[in-house]
Amino acid sequence: MPGSNYFLDAGNVSVAAPYVIAGKTGVLTARSAGDPLFTLVNLGRLFEGVLKSVPLYVSQVRMKYIPTTAGTSACAFEIHECLVTAQRTTGTAAKTVTPTNRKRNTYPTIPATEVNAWVAGTDATGGGTIVIDDTNSPFDMTDGGAGTLELGSTSIWRPMDMVPLTIEQGRGMEVRAAQHDGTGILYVAVDFLRQ
Repeated sequence: MPGSNYFLDAGNVSVAAPYVIAGKTGVLTARSAGDPLFTLVNLGRLFEGVLKSVPLYVSQVRMKYIPTTAGTSACAFEIHECLVTAQRTTGTAAKTVTPTNRKRNTYPTIPATEVNAWVAGTDATGGGTIVIDDTNSPFDMTDGGAGTLELGSTSIWRPMDMVPLTIEQGRGMEVRAAQHDGTGILYVAVDFLRQ
């Protein structure tokens, strides 16, 4: 029998990503390249009052941009891996979102003190200390090409080798504007497993 990959074994497909963390921005207006809009962070897992190092395994990232006012050029967004030493805290009408458990009977709820995402309101988010691994190289690729999402389309990023992206404690991923014109709302959803 060939080697086993837990995530692809028969019977495991339905629980490969039992959690999703998702959010939508407010109506964004002409954001600059590099503006952060969605920042997910893995703070760890709480054991007896102490956060322990437990990774997240990301199986896919879904994005959709809905324009509300047409611009003169296309919009694109990039997904980056990052080191998070202090979380983002600012941005007009920005908010924190927490994971949703899609298998409530078998997987515990994850609180914001362990995993959360900071989502932009109407402008870029700020504050915190976020270091992007490589600002010139969004990780892997999305359907829009090289980590971008074209105006009015839906993009789904999945690892090409079918092995989930590992996000260790103190790390995360950030969606940033690459090019933005006009106004619109960005939806981001990250599907993941945490054991």
